[in-house]
Amino acid sequence: METDMDEQIDKRSETEELADLTAADHFQRVTLARIWRSLVSVEVYEDEETARVARLFNNLMVVGFFLSCFITGVFAVALARGMFQTLAEGWFSVGFTALLILVPIFAIWQVKNGHLETMIKLYIWSSFLGMLLGTLIFDGPRSVAWFLFFWPVMLAGTFMEPDDALRMALGVFVCYGLVYILDAWGFYTPPISFTDKSYRFMSLAFSLLMIGATTGLVNFINMRSQRRAVAGMRETEQALQETRRSLEQRVDERTAALQKQATQLETITQLNRVVANLPDLQSVLDTSVQLISERLEYYHVGIFLFGPERKWAVLQAASSEGGQRMLSRGHRLRVGEEGVVGYVAHTGLPRIALDVGEDSMWFNNPDLPNTRSEIALPMIARGQILGVLDIQTEVREAFTENDVKILRVLARGTAIAIDNARTLEEMRTTLERLARYQERDALQAWRHALARRDMQVDFAYVAGMTREAVPEERASVQDKTIETVAELTTMEMDSGVHRLLAPIYVQGRSLGVLTFDKSEPWQPDELQLSRAVVTQLELALENARLLEETRLRAAQERARSEIVAKVRSMGSVDAILRSAAEELGQALRVERSRIQLAPPGEETRPSQGSESAETDGAPAGSRINPRKPE
Repeated sequence: METDMDEQIDKRSETEELADLTAADHFQRVTLARIWRSLVSVEVYEDEETARVARLFNNLMVVGFFLSCFITGVFAVALARGMFQTLAEGWFSVGFTALLILVPIFAIWQVKNGHLETMIKLYIWSSFLGMLLGTLIFDGPRSVAWFLFFWPVMLAGTFMEPDDALRMALGVFVCYGLVYILDAWGFYTPPISFTDKSYRFMSLAFSLLMIGATTGLVNFINMRSQRRAVAGMRETEQALQETRRSLEQRVDERTAALQKQATQLETITQLNRVVANLPDLQSVLDTSVQLISERLEYYHVGIFLFGPERKWAVLQAASSEGGQRMLSRGHRLRVGEEGVVGYVAHTGLPRIALDVGEDSMWFNNPDLPNTRSEIALPMIARGQILGVLDIQTEVREAFTENDVKILRVLARGTAIAIDNARTLEEMRTTLERLARYQERDALQAWRHALARRDMQVDFAYVAGMTREAVPEERASVQDKTIETVAELTTMEMDSGVHRLLAPIYVQGRSLGVLTFDKSEPWQPDELQLSRAVVTQLELALENARLLEETRLRAAQERARSEIVAKVRSMGSVDAILRSAAEELGQALRVERSRIQLAPPGEETRPSQGSESAETDGAPAGSRINPRKPE
């Protein structure tokens, strides 16, 4: 048992050690990656492609830094192994290459500050010129520095135009040719020459360096950047495609919504046009709910109007069968307390209800079991809520904010039609009442006018002369009395005479009749002429009556003014009473008039102590007896 425990402890220790090593290795990799990202990262470039090129350049500058360090190390090893002819040449070589280490550091710093284009050109050409100077100093045409020209040529092809790399490579060949000719002709001698041992060592080192740096590490960094750029482009393309599909879908949805909205607006315009021409309120209500339900394909449409005192919203019209049952029961909802209709009637704001949550209880209506969405809109006209337009569908979440905007236009148009129908009915009722008043006043006025003529005005035209009708002529038309002749009528009498009866109407009531007798039948043009003349006759009679009444009232007013003026001019009671009795008797054209004053509380009869005045011409018992108020 102790052995098993020791083995378990050893296994646990090994596991913990492996975990510690893995954690340490992971921490080291993460730290190196963080340092590398901090060196190559750029924050000043907004364009993604420019930022990618800047990161790639900084990556290669890090590589260039290590290349410079490697070259300096190669010269240091050669110095330590005594491969230079003199110690001074060795130290000069190490110092010259050490200066190249500062150039990549300066380039990274400037790129982070936003000078990418300038540093690309500066670094590439400074590298080219530095290597050219190195070949001239170290061994001339036989210098191992010619291997290092791979670096600026590769950078020119990567960061500049492809033609720049070709021109730089051609420049390398031209420089090598010039150095070779100058050395062969004796015009040039390199200051420092390598021994065969140092030449072989440095040639091998620089060859391996260029193979590892240019063909390996630089290509890896460059291709990785290119692949990342291509992957980014693919992601961008996919994102653009997704965006395009999303936009196309949104355009299709928006187009469908606009088409639906246009259809709704066109339907609403047609509905308002149809409803506006309906004659009465109930026709407006019934037609509105039916057309809205049919044209917009809604399950149920109802219109609620306020009851007395605006405490109840009463269903006045419905399109569905369930709504008709509710209508027959006198369905109503209390304002502000029951359902979405009550809420809208109280607040004046539209309300959408869904078959979820608190709204679900409002759909428990046995008359409308299929309702899944409901919208109620206030019907407002002239700033006042007339009622509520209730619309229900069988689709869940059927109504949107756009539907609310469109349907509010519909509700407003329906409210205007209802208000116009109500106004029209009120105007029609008022006009009918006014017509009855006018008819009653006109008939009463004609009765008074005819009473002044003993209720009979009758004239006859015979043999070219006009005179009052004799009783025999009056009796000849008793078979067609004034009340029974409703329109222009012709008839043939027993004597063979053709008679035309033309009723005279005033304010819609028959006032009299014109009779025309002739031996020949009446022709259509004669009937038309008679109808036209009778129409003008009606207007002329009414105007004449009005003129006569005006004159009569003027005469009465003039007589009243004269009597009052005379009475007021008298100075005693006897004179006032005598003058009043005389003037009124003459104005009223009576045979006898009498006026008497009696003390309060006594009967009005001649007695001792009473003042009276009497004139001839007044009938017995006719008197004017003013009394003083008690």
